[in-house]
Amino acid sequence: MASENREIIEAAATVIALRSPDGLHVSAPANWREIDLQYDAPAHLVVRLTPAGDNATAVEVFQREALLAAETLRGYRSADGLADLIEGVHRRAIERA
Repeated sequence: MASENREIIEAAATVIALRSPDGLHVSAPANWREIDLQYDAPAHLVVRLTPAGDNATAVEVFQREALLAAETLRGYRSADGLADLIEGVHRRAIERA
């Protein structure tokens, strides 16, 4: 199950990249533990995705290395669903900043 969750997280990162305007860079090491979505604008934001069990994803949002938000997402069934949840965490973090 863990490998299935990793595949969903990778696919969700791809969905977010396709939805986003230019200025988003996706980075993950070869044997990744986390994926970083790096936004150049408006303020050097990083959204970090980390598997948090078989059916959960930890999402952290940083601005210039300061933690703005941290949530663990559960209950998603698809990459699109997870992408929607991740974008919600990102949006709320920006609104609070």
